[in-house]
This record gives sequence, structure tokens and C-alpha cells, in this order.
Amino acid sequence: MQGEVRSQSDAQVTERQLEVLRVVDDLHRAEGLPPAVRQLGAVLGIASTNGVMDHLRALQKKGLLERRPKVSRGLFVTAAGRQLLDAATAEAGLP
Repeated sequence: MQGEVRSQSDAQVTERQLEVLRVVDDLHRAEGLPPAVRQLGAVLGIASTNGVMDHLRALQKKGLLERRPKVSRGLFVTAAGRQLLDAATAEAGLP
């Protein structure tokens, strides 16, 4: 189906969810700590923190993102999420 990518766990991931996952990973790598929800919203152009949380919950449910409870900036890409990002990067022909 167009607009969707399959993870190794066979969960369908929308292009937007893949973008959210990539931004979480990129910000974590660039800053050395996971992004805040408001920071994600600003980068992704999502005004509502609830809108950001909807994407994060969907990625958690699919096993691609882990959110540690009671921890500020507790977002982490899982091994399955890393594999999906690597596969999407390779598929796009990016280094």
C-alpha cells in the first residue's frame, strides 16, 4: 500500500510515523539526549502536544519506540525501530 512502510515485525508504518521516528532518532543523536514532546512538535510542524503523543503512542504500540515512564525526555528508538530506519535509508539510497 502506498504511503506505508512495513517493519520487520510486519507492522504497517505510515510515512508520517516514519518521519516522527527519524526525527526522534536524529535529535537524540545530534543533541545527545532524546527530544521533548514540544520540541518534536516544533520540528514536525504539529502545534498540539496531543497530536505528537498520538504518533508516539502508535510507534510504541508497533514496538518501534520506547517511552520510559516518569522520565523527562524518555523516548528511545527500539532495535526494531533502528532496523526500520536503516532499511528505509537503504531503500531510499541514502548513506
